[in-house]
Amino acid sequence: MLKALFIQLMNRKKSNAWIALELLLVFCVSWYMVDYFFVISYNYSLPSYLNTNHTWQVNITQYPSDHPEYKEDENTPEQTETNYNRILNYIRSYPGVTDLSVSFNRSTPGSDRFDNKNFGIPTDTSKSCWVRSITIDPLSDYFGVFGFSEENGRKKVSIQDYEWGKPNSVVINKLAASQLFPDGNAMGKTIFDINRTEQIYEIVGIVDNTKRIIAERPEALCFFQNPLDASTIQRAEISIRIDPEINDKIFLTAFAQDMENNLRIGNFYFLSAESYNEKVEQHNELSGYNISNRTHLYLMAFFLVNVILAVFKV
Repeated sequence: MLKALFIQLMNRKKSNAWIALELLLVFCVSWYMVDYFFVISYNYSLPSYLNTNHTWQVNITQYPSDHPEYKEDENTPEQTETNYNRILNYIRSYPGVTDLSVSFNRSTPGSDRFDNKNFGIPTDTSKSCWVRSITIDPLSDYFGVFGFSEENGRKKVSIQDYEWGKPNSVVINKLAASQLFPDGNAMGKTIFDINRTEQIYEIVGIVDNTKRIIAERPEALCFFQNPLDASTIQRAEISIRIDPEINDKIFLTAFAQDMENNLRIGNFYFLSAESYNEKVEQHNELSGYNISNRTHLYLMAFFLVNVILAVFKV
């Protein structure tokens, strides 16, 4: 009788051990899932002071040299620059357009470009910061188009708010400022490219943080100036902000029709207009976070069901 009781206890102990092991495994995996969603939720909660509502990328291209409408005399550097500025003025004056920006090298929201530079400060080489570089034309308004701000969104800024008189003037964001100058104000200070020590830059402005991907934390940014001329036109991108009172779809239809009919200047012509909201949404989707979130959610639900079944010994 004692032997039978002992065998019964051992069998129950083995059964309970397997249940305990299953619970431990499910607990560990569930903890990983909860931690993942906690981090993602925290990242989502961080503000991004970037506004792409009612903003559009205007794509301009040129006729190839073998095209029937190509004009050789319009292809000189001087004429190319003149024609491009005429295009900018035409777009800027279009009804409903409130701001226009020219940037370079895919520096706009929703771009997959990720050009990092490592910056340090001359007075303390122990401090450095990796920043994503954004190249803009200081005679247009990148900050106005994309709603950049200071003081945590309370003060909207434009490109004219900063002194771009020196060719080495740059604007950085708060994250870059806090990493490079954690103990003081970064305004007016100098920084240098660690990989090109002769490149010294002066900070003339600090803007609020923005995100490249909504599920990630803000990244350190540095805005460099690059004046528009014949040598940079091929790398230029035109961005506009329109009056929020105007319906986006109605504006796009009328704008595209007008540009197709009238924006043929020199060898340039209008190609298309794209919504930055859609570009940012596509970029977020391609980042893989949506798929990863769904996968983690399904796995967490599966393991939680296992916990309930184990508790009730189903």
